[in-house]
Amino acid sequence: MQKRNTKAHRITVSDEDLKRDIYICVSYDMDEATQFKGFEFYKLVSSIPVPALSIPSSRQATFKEEIHILRSASKTDINGSGILEDRIQTFIEEAYDVVITTRLKEIDQNND
Repeated sequence: MQKRNTKAHRITVSDEDLKRDIYICVSYDMDEATQFKGFEFYKLVSSIPVPALSIPSSRQATFKEEIHILRSASKTDINGSGILEDRIQTFIEEAYDVVITTRLKEIDQNND
């Protein structure tokens, strides 16, 4: 699969105690018709406490389990189903049980 229209975002997640987690999200079109969008999340820094999680062998891991235990996770979505940054924010918010604030900034891939 060739990734098209690739964009990268830096995501900073803060909780009420001002602890932070930092992610990189890479998004891309998954097909020539740009019908489907892929999202890859990578957790770089972690200071927000999360409840003890485990991935049972009897089922596939959830996004929340993957991002907190494996420090990376992916999602797919139908392209055009909303503003890209809003979709990324929604995916991140589903990984937390506490009130969080998120800030997204697109990474300029043209600068070294």
